[in-house]
Amino acid sequence: MAAPSTAGESEKILALLNGPAGAPPAGVKSNFDNPPNLHTNLIATVVVGLVSSTLVVVIRFYSKLVLIKSTAYEDYAVLMAWYLRIFIPNRKGNMPLYVTIHVLAWSNIGFYLVATIFEIIMCSPREKIWNPLISTGHCYNANAAYMATGIFNVISDFSILILPMIPISKLQMPLKKKIMMIAIFAAGAM
Repeated sequence: MAAPSTAGESEKILALLNGPAGAPPAGVKSNFDNPPNLHTNLIATVVVGLVSSTLVVVIRFYSKLVLIKSTAYEDYAVLMAWYLRIFIPNRKGNMPLYVTIHVLAWSNIGFYLVATIFEIIMCSPREKIWNPLISTGHCYNANAAYMATGIFNVISDFSILILPMIPISKLQMPLKKKIMMIAIFAAGAM
């Protein structure tokens, strides 16, 4: 494209580029500053769905725990499915990230559950954990347990720190903004 020959032509081109692509259809008033949207309807739908699903799960557990006084595995599966549906509503878009988040979450839950149980049963009798004057009984190697916990903490923290950086790198934005966002998340390392 040839450069505009006069200042008037460049102003016309600039006005054309900054204006609308065309006139709106007859009877339609263009509103680019505050266009109509369905945000209120969307929020109302989400709230109604969330409240109704929560109510159904609460009623199910009330009837099972209070009235029937018996639960089964499927009751806890319903609770887990409800939890996953509320806190991870759209898994289709980024399945590897979803799986990674769940692997991290469940490995943390599992590790700290085992570590807590180990901490409780580390010594026999239990008083030997805090009372060095007890000479009878035995204790497992606490230093090895603390070292394993420390290593797991470092690996887990590093994984959680890196996790948001992968989706950020795939965003369609200038490289400078991506680097700034990654730096903000990396500040969590401090």
